[in-house]
Amino acid sequence: MKITKKLLPFVVYWLVNFIIIYAAGTFFTDGFAFGSANVPTPVLAMGWTALLLIVLCRLAKPLVARVKIKFNSRLRNFILYWGVNSVAIWVLARIPALTGFGIARFYWAIGLGLATNLGQWVTRQVLKATKMI
Repeated sequence: MKITKKLLPFVVYWLVNFIIIYAAGTFFTDGFAFGSANVPTPVLAMGWTALLLIVLCRLAKPLVARVKIKFNSRLRNFILYWGVNSVAIWVLARIPALTGFGIARFYWAIGLGLATNLGQWVTRQVLKATKMI
């Protein structure tokens, strides 16, 4: 039961990130590139990038707590994690041989960071309401 309670939210966040990254790659083809010699298909690159993004975001939470950054409002937390998502996306795009993911300009990382952060926030609210977390 405990494994399911931890694993299910992780999988749900991964799927939400995948859908958002897939939509970004579909609608903004000039801004994003998917696939490389090591990650041959675009869908595989999107899934791998979504997985690495959620791992980096999960790793950022204890780092933020360790630095003792405390935000008392939801808006400030949202802005903080928008930055975390944007930086994580930019980092993932800088290693396309590993991820199969690339971006044309840094502002695409900021926009995709906003979209993934919004998706993660909505997902968190749904998971809280259903007592999954």
